[in-house]
Amino acid sequence: MISYLKMKELKMRKIEKVFTRKKRRAVSDIIATLLMIVITVVGGIAVLNFVQTTDIIQSTETISSEEAAISVKITGYDTRDSGDLSGILSLDNNLDQKLCTASCISTQNDIPSASGTEFIVLNIRNDGAGSAYLGSIFVNNVLHTWDSATGAGGGVTLDASSDPSGGSSPRDGQYSIIPTSNTLPITQEINTELKVGNDRRIVIKLSSSIASDIDLSSAIRIIIDAGRADPFNFVISAGSTQ
Repeated sequence: MISYLKMKELKMRKIEKVFTRKKRRAVSDIIATLLMIVITVVGGIAVLNFVQTTDIIQSTETISSEEAAISVKITGYDTRDSGDLSGILSLDNNLDQKLCTASCISTQNDIPSASGTEFIVLNIRNDGAGSAYLGSIFVNNVLHTWDSATGAGGGVTLDASSDPSGGSSPRDGQYSIIPTSNTLPITQEINTELKVGNDRRIVIKLSSSIASDIDLSSAIRIIIDAGRADPFNFVISAGSTQ
């Protein structure tokens, strides 16, 4: 017969085995939980990194659908202190190592060769979903407006070889809009509409209200109001072309 002590020992061993099995199972559950947490964190970091590197994250700024349809970009410019800006034969600046503004105030409406303020040309494109209508353009924080005389009578032929009488070219602190082709005659646009997918050039006669002449290689800040609450901001280089 098995003694009482022997039976008690066997019973204690069974209890110990059951306790050990439960303890191991509890440890396994903890390890599994920790592994799940690690996998979740690593997976989250990987997804975030993917999103950031593929530019999926977008601004949460709220804009109306009408504003979202407007997207104006500068695709090129000519701000040289040179002749034939943007390949236009009559569009010439003085070779004086600056873009004249304030120091040309007494003759601001004359052409540059007659000491008038000088020109810059912007190439722009509408990449939005609807027409954009150009309004105010600020050059170094000074207002420039569309010269409606350049679009009179169905559009005046651009000619900057003489003073801008009759809308032949924009006057001081104003701009006109022309096609991208230099096929003559170059007719200035009759309004400020920029249709979807269209490229146009803006001929700006710099305002004499710009506080000081623009040194070559300095930055020029361009702000274009095309009907959105937030205007389009660009920085280009004086004396350069692209």
